[in-house]
Amino acid sequence: MLKISISRVLFGFLMTSLLAGCQSVPIHETISSETTDAFLAQFTANNEATQKDWKRMVRNTTKTGEKMEGEVVSWMQPLNKKDSCKTYMGDVVKKGGIPWWENPDSRFYWDGDCRNGYAYGIGREFSVIKGEVTSWLVDYSGEQKEPTNYLVVNYDRKEINFIGKSHPYYADLTYTVQTSPTGKGAITINQTLLDLSEDRFYGTFSQIGGDSFKKQLMLPNKNSYFTEYNINPTESNIRYFPRNDKFEPMGYGMGINDNGVAKNVRQIHILSPTNSVDVILPESYLNHWREVDGKINSKLAIGEKLIQESYVAINKYKRRICKDSVQVDFIDNEIYGRICLKNGELEPYTALIEDLQAQQEKRHVKAREDIAVRRQQSMNQAIAQRQADDVAFSNAINNFSNGMYNFSQDAYRLNQNQAQLTNSLINSSPPPSVNFGRPEVQTNCFSVANMVRCRTQ
Repeated sequence: MLKISISRVLFGFLMTSLLAGCQSVPIHETISSETTDAFLAQFTANNEATQKDWKRMVRNTTKTGEKMEGEVVSWMQPLNKKDSCKTYMGDVVKKGGIPWWENPDSRFYWDGDCRNGYAYGIGREFSVIKGEVTSWLVDYSGEQKEPTNYLVVNYDRKEINFIGKSHPYYADLTYTVQTSPTGKGAITINQTLLDLSEDRFYGTFSQIGGDSFKKQLMLPNKNSYFTEYNINPTESNIRYFPRNDKFEPMGYGMGINDNGVAKNVRQIHILSPTNSVDVILPESYLNHWREVDGKINSKLAIGEKLIQESYVAINKYKRRICKDSVQVDFIDNEIYGRICLKNGELEPYTALIEDLQAQQEKRHVKAREDIAVRRQQSMNQAIAQRQADDVAFSNAINNFSNGMYNFSQDAYRLNQNQAQLTNSLINSSPPPSVNFGRPEVQTNCFSVANMVRCRTQ
């Protein structure tokens, strides 16, 4: 997990500035702990104006709490079932509108079992709404009770959403794929955890093969603690700053930057979204951010464990349907059988994932080569300007470099953790048992002529 000693790096920076020949150090305003405490009290205070939005998000995520205006629930018969086998339907309808299942162009199906007139056990629901195909991997109890949701895939929007929950925690991991006719594309990853025990929302945002990684802790008033990383060797940085409900920076923040040669640390008072001044912040405020950062990391780790529930459900479902020719008569068979393939619902995008990761590595290799050249040039200039026995200067530089090295390594590990999460997910981590639980049997699935076929040996 990320552990940055901001004060240590700041000390290195100040020493570097002092010993680099500066005759004077800019004098910045020193902010008192009373001032930052007052800011944090205001920053975390409840806001009635945003409570409605917060409650709506909680309801959408957990189906608990106050029912939303226009919320409609019904139990409907799937089109592909002859016997009574009602499934759960939910929607939020605007005044004068109708729920999606009443639209004459909408269709829905259930590929699981039925009991006592209701859907039963694990299976997938499929809907076709205005031409868009979506599947839900769910588990029904066999009575009129909302099912447990594990995986939602919108095949037209290219969104894959893994779900896990154990009250008071509700976790979510979403992949969104954007592609172009030329084959270029991007894949974003959103990981979230809603903790109802403390009314806090934690999240991360990144792109596969991208250098930027964002974390946040959102409060019920919609203000957020926000952290942003960049791990490109030529512009490595980490920034901590609060954001308001409009997602604009506010209050007091700090940043650490390293372009491979020049390094600096800033502590700032954010006067407006586009204007800030350098200040010196109290240690209590820096410690508060360290605590927040650690909490975000620990909560997201809980979310990762909860998401594994969906992997278990996927494997349970695959043991049921991934046999011989995987086909049905109510949905496109390529879509239906995709979950059985080696990389599951991410199978169509594995080449893109590998390409994006390779592009990132190529950028970083080139960046490290450029840095090596610039460091040598900078070192030559330093030698020309200073005596080799200027021990104080050398030690100051080394201390600062060590601090930045620790930051760079921590940020790199954070990115590597995200890459490992992606690699595990494209293999439905934990990996599906190829023998489906029977040591004497091995099952492999592959795509042939728009249909998935499975072979058992």
